[in-house]
Amino acid sequence: MLAADRSILAGVRTGLNFIGFGFAIYQVLRLLQQNSLVAVMRPHTPRNFGMFMILAGTVPLIIMMIQYYRTLKRIGGNLNVFTNPYFQMAFAAALLGSILLTTLTLNILLR
Repeated sequence: MLAADRSILAGVRTGLNFIGFGFAIYQVLRLLQQNSLVAVMRPHTPRNFGMFMILAGTVPLIIMMIQYYRTLKRIGGNLNVFTNPYFQMAFAAALLGSILLTTLTLNILLR
């Protein structure tokens, strides 16, 4: 049980790092592109790189949640994974990544 908890916490930490880094890079590159007099990069580079990094943090986090759920069910007992604080933290991080991806995607489609 402790190994599964450590694994999901490591997954949450890594996923949040990727999500945060992707969002930060998107904002920094977008500001650099807007304030630059000379075209330094292609127009969609900040958006594409930011979305890739957010996706690279969100998808493995969802996979970790599924693995954690299966591991706790395999251990057995009366473990309710949905009341587990580690699972809830992973769910919140995956939800954050999904919301960011949805927001960026809608921003692309509505422009």
